[in-house]
Amino acid sequence: MIHVQGIDIADIVSKLSKVTDVYSGNIHIWPSDIKVVGYGEWSIILTPETYTFPSTAGQYDFTAVASRDIYWSDGSTTKDTVADETLFTWSITGDGFSINENNGVVNITANPGTTARSGVITVSYEGASDTSTVYQDGSEEVIEYSDW
Repeated sequence: MIHVQGIDIADIVSKLSKVTDVYSGNIHIWPSDIKVVGYGEWSIILTPETYTFPSTAGQYDFTAVASRDIYWSDGSTTKDTVADETLFTWSITGDGFSINENNGVVNITANPGTTARSGVITVSYEGASDTSTVYQDGSEEVIEYSDW
């Protein structure tokens, strides 16, 4: 049990219903007579919007954050935020690209051709989705000369 100057913190928290902004390290607590009256729709942001790989094999870690508004009986609005990328659905299109479906890490094989190639990453959560475009440079054309 936690006590602060004779006050039982666990008892106080048990009488409260609105705790927000925990992800930022700030905790805001409101009295228990304030209740949730509704939720906004989820939105999700995938970053970066575009990424270009060199022609060699490699990988890059994309990041996504989902959020929605929470509406309270006192007229205030707070954010519900999800940044646990294992909860999202990840997919990618494009030749040579693959994605780890648990965390958004994109892998690319070396591009043997001289033409650049591209793909599209899609991340989804609770009906919301966002996309990013990935590119990969083509390999430099090798011209071989020989003595005649």
